[in-house]
Amino acid sequence: MEKEAQAAIKYIGERLPKPDWETARDLVSSQDRKGFVYLPKPDAQYAGKVLMMSDTHMVQQVGKNSAVAHDLSKLENGPELERQFDGGEIKVGQTNIKVEYGQDRGKADVLTYNQQRAETVRTQAEKWAEQHITNAKSREAFVKHVRAFAQDMAKGHQPGKAQPDQAKAPEKALQPEQQQQRSR
Repeated sequence: MEKEAQAAIKYIGERLPKPDWETARDLVSSQDRKGFVYLPKPDAQYAGKVLMMSDTHMVQQVGKNSAVAHDLSKLENGPELERQFDGGEIKVGQTNIKVEYGQDRGKADVLTYNQQRAETVRTQAEKWAEQHITNAKSREAFVKHVRAFAQDMAKGHQPGKAQPDQAKAPEKALQPEQQQQRSR
């Protein structure tokens, strides 16, 4: 039964060549645990840092000891990703990517740290609400606010500059004599 279930699972793309697969596995392995490198599944989305790029695949960390090997030929913007990687716009271990798949193709988008973090906050808060808020209207209101917060968070914080005339000088501590004069 288990083998039948595994055979029914469809993956997108070709396997990573063995030397590249071993390199990718080593990148997500730790001293106490061996890493795993998977192929993406249909109708799934993956987010995380780029670990490596080969001629045929982009490997992305999706968990502490796991990665997904995306076949560049199955991504709508595969050639563009290669160009960005070669041009230094996508950096190993620094650039976050979100990859979304349909039935047999996907598209990758480069994410800022804020976008990545906002997505994580949103999904965790929605899961929490599903488990802990039993009133449907309250849950919907909570999720609506979380989504708005996540959108703001994804934009990043851009502090406004205070105008010189708007800034207030701190008030000086008054001597007892001055306090009496003020109160008169």
